[in-house]
Amino acid sequence: GYWPLVGAARVRYVEETGEMIWWSERSGWGHFYLYDRDGKLKNPITAGDWRASRIVDLDAKARTLYFTGNAREPGENVYNHHLYRVKLDGTGLTLLTPGDGTHSITGGGGMGQRHLRMLRQAQHEDLF
Repeated sequence: GYWPLVGAARVRYVEETGEMIWWSERSGWGHFYLYDRDGKLKNPITAGDWRASRIVDLDAKARTLYFTGNAREPGENVYNHHLYRVKLDGTGLTLLTPGDGTHSITGGGGMGQRHLRMLRQAQHEDLF
């Protein structure tokens, strides 16, 4: 997939299924939404009083989206960015980079479990 500009919004195509992920502030907060190949909304992928920011990776086979977000973790600065994963049906939202602070995330080469373990270990070591 890629990020073409469509008006002021961005879209990510799920080529394996013909679906698309659209980012919008339709709820008052920036979130991702899943649409079918005909442009009909299937479901919100993320929701709530926080901001989903940027897609880091998409595992189409596992139907899992990896993305950065902010203003979700209680007691933290609302500008701190974290890495999350969520199923395309909106279930299973998981924080992958716990700890107060902004986390620099790069991706695109497949966010497999080995890569995530290395990411967590590197962040843990950075705390000491």
